[in-house]
Amino acid sequence: HLDRAPAIVSDGAGGAIVICEQVYRSGEDAGDSDIIAKRLSSEGRPLWFNGEKSATVAATKWHERKPVAVPDGAGGAIVAFGAEVVSGEYAGDIDVLARRISSTGELLWEGGKKSVNVIATKQIDRSPVIVSDGAGGAIIACEQQTTSGEYRGDSDILAQRVSGDGRCLWLGGNKSVSAIATTNRDRLPAITSDGAGGTIVACEKEIVSGEDRGDVDIMIQRLSASGQILWGGGKNALAILASRQEERAPALSPDGRGGAVLAAERVYRSGEYAGDEDILTNLRNIAMCI
Repeated sequence: HLDRAPAIVSDGAGGAIVICEQVYRSGEDAGDSDIIAKRLSSEGRPLWFNGEKSATVAATKWHERKPVAVPDGAGGAIVAFGAEVVSGEYAGDIDVLARRISSTGELLWEGGKKSVNVIATKQIDRSPVIVSDGAGGAIIACEQQTTSGEYRGDSDILAQRVSGDGRCLWLGGNKSVSAIATTNRDRLPAITSDGAGGTIVACEKEIVSGEDRGDVDIMIQRLSASGQILWGGGKNALAILASRQEERAPALSPDGRGGAVLAAERVYRSGEYAGDEDILTNLRNIAMCI
């Protein structure tokens, strides 16, 4: 098999849980991909199943890909991933699913039988990111690409909170919160905790029309523990890095004061430094964003 796209979290006891995508190279399942995990002790010793095999986090006829994870606070992990439908009416659709695995390698949600649909729409939901909610659960955000209708080709950032027992908590659990949704292409989210049970989310925004068409900026928004949008008057994301150059690939870390430190790549499109690339940082705290 091909084992790729690893994610790693602490087990809280000096060891780690490693999660990855496993792709079958031959046989009747050739081309299929699943999510597997293994826990290692502080000495690097495999702990689950007598050290002989990995735990299967998600394995269906769909393609499960690109896992992200956070510790669950009890020695296990919450894992989110994209799942692509491979046949039938919805072939090509991608949703974001999640699963919790215990410190002993046991699957905990839905009786251990299936994953939880965290962000699942009729559009393509992909590129998940995840952060702990500080209460045994997690907040997951992803990019949603619209594939039909008036807004075909548009993309926005959605978010949902899942509890430690696998329940989706925001908007009655029936739909996700539109964390960042402009009239441009909002993509490639980054996420961090706000220290109060909520989250701060950033993403790229590609401008799709006008004289700045093709330019890319960085947008940011804060969501409360209940999924309420807090910045920009509760409506609009804020442009935290925006220039005539291209700002890309945001990364976030909490600042310990309810805000976040953001880093991003700047690609110079014109002028003396055309083609150069730098890394920028910016500090955004609560007072600056209200």
